[in-house]
Amino acid sequence: MYTTHGGQISGFSVDYWGQIPEPMQKYFTSLHQGSNMISTLVVATRKGDIICNGTVDKDHVIGNALVLCPGCSGNKSSFQIGLREQWGKDNGLVPGSCIPGMGTHWFLDTFARPGQITWQGDGLFPIVPMYDGRNRELVSIFFLSPTMHQNSTQWDMGGLQPPEAFCVNTCDLCGGKFRINNQQQGKWADVHVIFRPTEDILCPLDWRSYMFAGSAEIYCPKHSMWTKLSEAAVYIPGAVPITPEQR
Repeated sequence: MYTTHGGQISGFSVDYWGQIPEPMQKYFTSLHQGSNMISTLVVATRKGDIICNGTVDKDHVIGNALVLCPGCSGNKSSFQIGLREQWGKDNGLVPGSCIPGMGTHWFLDTFARPGQITWQGDGLFPIVPMYDGRNRELVSIFFLSPTMHQNSTQWDMGGLQPPEAFCVNTCDLCGGKFRINNQQQGKWADVHVIFRPTEDILCPLDWRSYMFAGSAEIYCPKHSMWTKLSEAAVYIPGAVPITPEQR
């Protein structure tokens, strides 16, 4: 965690274990390749003079920006993520599922044309922004790693995210295959950072809701792969629609 000279949150970083895909290496402030090496991805939530001049922005407790690799240059690159969902549409990201308390996922595939996705893991951007389904504001993100972080207490699910669990973050179930890179084996890792109270983060009113393994609701547009329950049930036992009485 990083703070300004005035004591406000200004950013945070996450350590990644193992090999970083070549297209994503430029966003890591420190890069150490190898199966037993750690690289660091830094995200700033503020930019400009406020970082060091000691002033306090009472209107933005967490910040008013989201920048990967802040201040990077040369063989490193900064990347700024928009604070409203329209930014994702304008910059070629692909919407995924919405989960109450987290928001609607938006994925960037650097191997695909704008607005498309290949689900080839090396091209997936390491940050997935999530926006509220009603006011369309950025409410959370998750860090995405193509390698396992076994026995980690910091990464979700202990750093072992099976592909069928990861793919419920999408509305096409990773191209309908429930896998990334066409591999049935292998586990990814992700870790969420949520900026708003989870009870305030909602999903679009016109999306349909489904249960994942009998627990958390997954919301997707009515025309999405999730509406084809006969196909989803092959991969997720217990994937059933939520009735109006259950909402």
